[in-house]
Amino acid sequence: MRIDCRLMAVMLVVVTLTLCTVCVTDGSDAASGKTVSVYAEVDGKVVEMTGAGNDLRSAINDAVDGAGYEVDLGQVNIISFNGQDAPSGKYWTVQQWLPPRGWQVVTFNDASANFVNGTSYFLFLAERTTVDGYSTYTSPDYEPEATAYFYIQFKEDVNANSYVTSVLTEEQRSEGFWISGTGSNAAWAFKDACEKLGFELNMSDGVKGDIVDYDYIGWLNSFLGLEDELLSGSTMDGSWKYWSQFYWDDSTGSWVYGETLGHYDPSVTQYFALIRQVTTKENVPTNLDQDPTDAPLSKINGTCTVKFVDGNGIVIKTQNVPYFGSATAPSNPTKNPSDGVTYTFTGWDKEFDQVISDMTVTAQFSSSGTPSDPDDPGTTQVPVTGVTITGGQRELEVGGSCTFTATVAPSDATNKSVTWTTSNSGVATVNAAGTVTAVGEGTATITVTTVDGGKTDSVTLTVTGQADSISLSSSFLAMQNGDSVVLVATTGNGTDVHWTSSNVSAVTVDQDGRVKVVSDSGSAVITATSDDGLTASCKVVIITQDNVDEIIHTDLDENDSGVYEIEFTESHLDALIDIGEGYTLNTVLGSVTLSSDVLDSIQSGGNLMVSVANLNGTQAGIVGDAIAYEYRLNDGNTTQLGGTATIRMPYILGDGENPSDIRVYHIDSIGNLEEFDCTYADGFVTFETTHFSVYFASSGNPESGSGDSGSDDGGSNAILYVGIVAVIAVIVVAAAVLMRRNA
Repeated sequence: MRIDCRLMAVMLVVVTLTLCTVCVTDGSDAASGKTVSVYAEVDGKVVEMTGAGNDLRSAINDAVDGAGYEVDLGQVNIISFNGQDAPSGKYWTVQQWLPPRGWQVVTFNDASANFVNGTSYFLFLAERTTVDGYSTYTSPDYEPEATAYFYIQFKEDVNANSYVTSVLTEEQRSEGFWISGTGSNAAWAFKDACEKLGFELNMSDGVKGDIVDYDYIGWLNSFLGLEDELLSGSTMDGSWKYWSQFYWDDSTGSWVYGETLGHYDPSVTQYFALIRQVTTKENVPTNLDQDPTDAPLSKINGTCTVKFVDGNGIVIKTQNVPYFGSATAPSNPTKNPSDGVTYTFTGWDKEFDQVISDMTVTAQFSSSGTPSDPDDPGTTQVPVTGVTITGGQRELEVGGSCTFTATVAPSDATNKSVTWTTSNSGVATVNAAGTVTAVGEGTATITVTTVDGGKTDSVTLTVTGQADSISLSSSFLAMQNGDSVVLVATTGNGTDVHWTSSNVSAVTVDQDGRVKVVSDSGSAVITATSDDGLTASCKVVIITQDNVDEIIHTDLDENDSGVYEIEFTESHLDALIDIGEGYTLNTVLGSVTLSSDVLDSIQSGGNLMVSVANLNGTQAGIVGDAIAYEYRLNDGNTTQLGGTATIRMPYILGDGENPSDIRVYHIDSIGNLEEFDCTYADGFVTFETTHFSVYFASSGNPESGSGDSGSDDGGSNAILYVGIVAVIAVIVVAAAVLMRRNA
């Protein structure tokens, strides 16, 4: 019996130590978890609490306990808050702030909770309604706000228009500057920043008629008077000059090409950049020469200190100026005469309006009189104090060129002559005027040096090669006699193209790519041939009663770009609408069928595109090994279709995978998922949708959101607890066996 007691004592010690270990581990995990904001309504007022934890449940508990309230958490949601149970017809919910849609209901075991640092949650007593079997909940009438910081820079259009030059100095435009604003999403924070500074901004609120297009919230129709400008190619794949938008990814320490500003929560993502530059869809330069750590955060929409120094080196005025405000110079700064020379004030060495940093402004003078030294001619040389490179581009393709400008300080320096050099003439050459020509791939440092004083400034230029490729703005056109359309050919190396028609008696084409139908029936293939022998073609079908089947189905063969796009002419749409038919585009990426309702909404023209999707980091982490596909109508400007589209999408069935388990998911730019039922047959899944964007298929359970899901930590804890129970069970069994042996 003594052996049994000792054994039981050992067992209890082991169990106690094990449980203590679990408790210590849980405490340390919570302390090192993510910090979030938790809101609730108490006595008619919204209170904000802050909590930390390794999952949503622990963070809410920590926030509520720290604020002195009480919460009773169930398996998936809240049972009561602050002693209040949900009355009949209402339900306690946890709702997460997810711009641009706002508050969205989440649960503790819901991977879509997107549990990331800085996220906002609301413990809300909601009303529930059920429509078509789906439950919807009312949301709080409250929007959490945070401050976001925006870096603005011109790589193109430095001298774009009179408005830009009137509100920004050339240095501000070319070197860039920071602004900040507060809002419930990054778009409204940017709007707030622009309103504070009086900047022109035309930003969409996403409302089109009575429908909200969430992809369009925060879309920049124009900023500082500058709109998107198509330079060449098709609207989807051409070269554009526009405001490229980036966000700063703390995890990688780099800028990422982002979505419309309305999709970001400034509590989670704080730093953004808007760069006026030339890009294509496939090649968006991300080599920004600015880091958030360089942001003058103490100055953004705060104050800057401006000091004025006279000709004797004495500070005669110090002024605190609002960020982007103007300083007021002291009157009549002086410089003491000396050696028979007197000095007359001529101005200041730099501008001091639109101030964005602390600065010292020095008075400048001209001289007159005869010095006592007979070797001195009596004139005073104004020495050079510095030089800055402005304008030009930081990236060029082989064969491209741009011109940099040297700005010498002070503005009245006697000798403003400069010389230009390149560190690698095999990559880029530069002439005496600062014009750079890209001659080979690689990087080169372009340096300007002043003749007086040897002051220098440099920029790094990256030169990329040019892809040998050619593409057309459409691969299929359905037209009537007398119709004409301009096809746009885009070549990777910018060479000229020559146009031909396979049947000039039916369809002609001129050397500008203008296609014209000159017959009542027939068809032709229009071919564009580049100077280096590459070709791309577009089939033109003349609409008749006999070829209805051909105009309601288009089969596009495999192409090099992996992007399949057809352009609807007005005649094509009219014919489809007249016969009440839908339209099907068949490609190696599957097919898309637009219902007649969708065709009605396109009205007088448009395009349909199918491609493999380019995913951002958040999306790629959720999609994993699956392939996502992108579907666009009217260059993506039409997302809500006004009807139904049937999509047949490729899917490779894995070993032992059950086709009935496959689901299709729509994924947005911040990782939110929408699930669709589908059918599988012969390597494709088929589903219906009323909106276009990015879709992928999976038989698993993809986790929504860009951050680490709280469910992962919960799963780890569950495994740990199961292990503890197993250890205890083994000990109990061993004890029972020994007790029987000693009985």
